[in-house]
Amino acid sequence: MTEGAAARRCAATGLRLVRNNPADRWYRVSRRRYEALSAVVRVEGASRAGWGRYDTPGATLYVAADPTSAYAEVLSSFKRAIGGRDPLEADAVALGLTREQFLEEVATEWQEQSFMGVGAIPSIWRHERGLFPVSAEGDGWWADVEHPDSLSALEVLASDVLIENGITSLTTAVLRGENRLVTTGIAATIRGLTLDGGDRARGIAYGSKHGGGTCQAIWLPSEADDWSAGLLALGPDPLLVSDENLVRAADRFRIRVF
Repeated sequence: MTEGAAARRCAATGLRLVRNNPADRWYRVSRRRYEALSAVVRVEGASRAGWGRYDTPGATLYVAADPTSAYAEVLSSFKRAIGGRDPLEADAVALGLTREQFLEEVATEWQEQSFMGVGAIPSIWRHERGLFPVSAEGDGWWADVEHPDSLSALEVLASDVLIENGITSLTTAVLRGENRLVTTGIAATIRGLTLDGGDRARGIAYGSKHGGGTCQAIWLPSEADDWSAGLLALGPDPLLVSDENLVRAADRFRIRVF
């Protein structure tokens, strides 16, 4: 994922590190009613089934390197299952409508939750959210978790987590899998490491499991911490049905956007 002068192997941990570039712009889709740089606080000992891929105890902010990838990360739950029975077919037939006609009828009435897994996005979903450009000030490093250097290092650094979960070889397939005990355990390991410069990683750089762009998992300080994540957010930009990035992501998932 990363090569060149901005990336190197950490002499202390073996991890592949990517230097922060304040000129880089990332993107996230979030509800407008929340602060632009807010994230759910995770508590040690709680079930990790609903945690994000690289959450650790505390708060973790997720961003993508481009708007299309940011949309893809949040649209996946609206996809129809491959080979599954259309959940709207019976309702449409009962009303004597085609699937498209039925969607048109209910698009302004159903709430967001009703659209999960049906291959459509209600307009209320768009209206409640915005696209936030995000940047990170200052110096520091991101851990490129999918680089071969990092995979090799983590087999040693996170061996307890891997062995406990029956992982005999760490690959990108494991990192992009759904076992949150593994991915969050690896994240906690990385977050606790001291790098060769005496500092700690600001977060994790990784590839989207949907393909395309890269993403960042950024660790945020708590109110008790004496450090800052150095993040800046602009926007939000409205989510429009005419947004070519939204259209591109939706088309890839075969999703209808209202």
